[in-house]
Amino acid sequence: SGTYLYMEYGLHNLWKGPNVDLSQYLYTKITLVGMIIFATVVHMYISMSAHGRERSQIEKVISRGTSLGIFVLNLFILYFAIQIRSIL
Repeated sequence: SGTYLYMEYGLHNLWKGPNVDLSQYLYTKITLVGMIIFATVVHMYISMSAHGRERSQIEKVISRGTSLGIFVLNLFILYFAIQIRSIL
């Protein structure tokens, strides 16, 4: 839905616009979303590879770390979404 809104309302043109704060918030938010996608892929890979067997200690640490990372990144994304909304 974010990609649809990004393209539909012409937010991709804001990178060159006069409002530097808005473009910086958009860039940061997109970067954080990419980090969440990466953390989700790592988390799912560990979960799928350990299905049906006991996970090793390092797999447990990485899996819990990525879960916590996804949670914290979502909080930051919410903050940036609020900032973008207040500017628009």
